Amino acid sequence: MTAFDGLRRAPALPGCLLLSLVLHGCAPSPTEREPEPASVEVLPPSPAIHAGEGVQMSAVVRDQTGQPLPGAVVRWSGSDDAVATVSASGAVSGVRPGTATVTATSGSASGSTVVTVLNRPPQATVTAPESGTAVEEGAAVELRGNASDPEDGTLGGASLVWSSSLDGQLGTGASVTRADLSVGAHTITLTATDSEGASATASVALTVRPRANAPPVAAIASPADGASFPDDATIAFQGSAADAEDGALSGEALVWTSSSDGRLGTGASLARDDLSAGSHTITLTATDSEGASGSAAIQVTVTETTANTPPAATITSPPPGASFQQGSPVAFQGGATDAEEGALSGTALVWTSSRDGQLGTGGSFTRSDLSVGAHLVTLTATDSEGASGSVAVTISVDAAPPTVHEVVLTPDFAWTAVGAAASPFAVVARDAAGGTIEDPAVVWTSSAVGVVSVDGTGRIEGVASGQADLVATVEGRSDRARVAVLASDDVLATALPAGAFEAGAAAGQTLQVPLALDMSRVSAQGDLGSISLQLLYDVSVLTYRSAQQNATGLGQVNEAAPGDVRAVLVTTNVQGSAAFTLFTLTFEVKSGATTGQASALALSFRERPSRTDASAYTGANVVVAGVVVVR
Repeated sequence: MTAFDGLRRAPALPGCLLLSLVLHGCAPSPTEREPEPASVEVLPPSPAIHAGEGVQMSAVVRDQTGQPLPGAVVRWSGSDDAVATVSASGAVSGVRPGTATVTATSGSASGSTVVTVLNRPPQATVTAPESGTAVEEGAAVELRGNASDPEDGTLGGASLVWSSSLDGQLGTGASVTRADLSVGAHTITLTATDSEGASATASVALTVRPRANAPPVAAIASPADGASFPDDATIAFQGSAADAEDGALSGEALVWTSSSDGRLGTGASLARDDLSAGSHTITLTATDSEGASGSAAIQVTVTETTANTPPAATITSPPPGASFQQGSPVAFQGGATDAEEGALSGTALVWTSSRDGQLGTGGSFTRSDLSVGAHLVTLTATDSEGASGSVAVTISVDAAPPTVHEVVLTPDFAWTAVGAAASPFAVVARDAAGGTIEDPAVVWTSSAVGVVSVDGTGRIEGVASGQADLVATVEGRSDRARVAVLASDDVLATALPAGAFEAGAAAGQTLQVPLALDMSRVSAQGDLGSISLQLLYDVSVLTYRSAQQNATGLGQVNEAAPGDVRAVLVTTNVQGSAAFTLFTLTFEVKSGATTGQASALALSFRERPSRTDASAYTGANVVVAGVVVVR
């Protein structure tokens, strides 16, 4: 709006005043507003720049009438300094891809525009191989390259992808080595991609030529070059061949030939004993799968020889038909004479048995370990040319009678009465291997023939009250058992029939000691009042466990102290009646007991003559009931 427009809109004025204004101009009305920023236009609108680049922004400030306000003060600001920065003069610099709002403010008015920071693609470079390089099939080709990005810097890893126009993707990273590229012309491309997805490529040309087939290399290991052999010798041929493409060759790929005898055979090894006499060039020819071949050759000589006479062997000991007992020494003596070499000895003489195999070597030696049975003993003599002769004799080795190693007498304890006879014992003789010896010759003896006698069959007979050791001996080995002989008026019988009392037990095992009490023997009227019984034992071997009785009376049992078991038995029978009691004690062999330890069972008793007699106990009889031996 101009001043004249304002005039057109103002109310009517007096003529003199109007004339004055026309002539002299008009001063601002006291009520008219000063121009002030009403709008701001930011230029250029919506610019686009790359990171690292800049753009100068400008602002057009207009007042409330739309007229520009030159010289108006403008303040610049940006919404995201990480994307773009704005200077005080409005210079915008791109930082990273994205958008940011740039605002120009003047007074209370402002204007904005959106600045877009564009992502710049990376730059890729292939440093190896050089473009136009040609390699042979199977050769290792190293692909090297790099890429840099204005925003991300140096790229690597999966950001770098190598590919071939023939083989597709080859790998990732700054360096990739491949030895399997297809034959042909390749365009090798390195593609670099930044974090925003922008990419760039670099390519080189690479040619892979077909590989030329290399012939195999053959080698002969034996025989040695220049070797000489007699015409009856067996010659071993060994060789090998390696091929660059096929690897180690074998079988039909390896052919042996002789300049004199032609083809000899195939394979890495063979043996021939029929080469003709004379000089031979031995050739090993190796051929690979492509038909390329290589060879190696040596010279050998085959000489004619006269026939070798085998040696003659003789055996002087043992004589034919000789018989020996098992374990006894057998002397072997013999020799051999060779027409070419004379007397043979040492390992040229080998002794064998048809039953035991090789026995030894040399002219003489002794063996004591021949197996039981018939032996065909052969002496074989072999000369330096391999010719051999042999001689044989037949001998026999008879089994030796078993030797007694152990004698076991069971049971360990038995009893009988005065004048009574019994055969309670059994003897087992064993050899060193634990086998039972049939029908051993047993010698029986008694340590006290005045107490118990024994005949040659082991039958015992009580002579007088007491105890004795019964000894069974077989070929110097022996075992013993204890025998108790009871008189007719003994109150205490210390054993029952065989097997009821087991006096041998292992550590941790339990055993029972049976006691038979015939209380009617004390009094003719059978009026025995009671018996006090005490059994002493070795606490280092046994532990008392319990007692059990089957009595016609009453009884009390207790262990007064370790190693001391006591019992009181009272009859309840009427006068004149028999009172027979079976009393059984149970023990356990201590777990720490060692084999061979033993504990005697010493029993003592005192008797009270009659139930009607209140006098103290009388008598003091002691009997060793038995011996417990730890097995």
